[in-house]
Amino acid sequence: MRYLIMAFCLVLAPLASARAQNASASSCGAEWISWWAPFHMLVPLLFFGLVAVGVIVLVRKLWPDEQRHRTSSQAHELLDERYAKGEIEREEYLRRRQDIRGS
Repeated sequence: MRYLIMAFCLVLAPLASARAQNASASSCGAEWISWWAPFHMLVPLLFFGLVAVGVIVLVRKLWPDEQRHRTSSQAHELLDERYAKGEIEREEYLRRRQDIRGS
């Protein structure tokens, strides 16, 4: 990444100085626009990308995934059924129930 930034600066520095030498007094220091223009369009894309990511994160936090809860309840039902049939001991039942709850 450091080399990419250095190469970028080495390419842009001569261009900027050449523009500054060729700029007339009427340009009022607007030579930076020539090299900034292609990147200028990236700013709104980055902004709206961050807004979209923020909305997605907010929606996922406010409305939890129903499938995750459904799977957890199915696991509880299966565990209860195996314990009721006597397939697993009480200690194993309690340990697995704690594992399913995630605590």
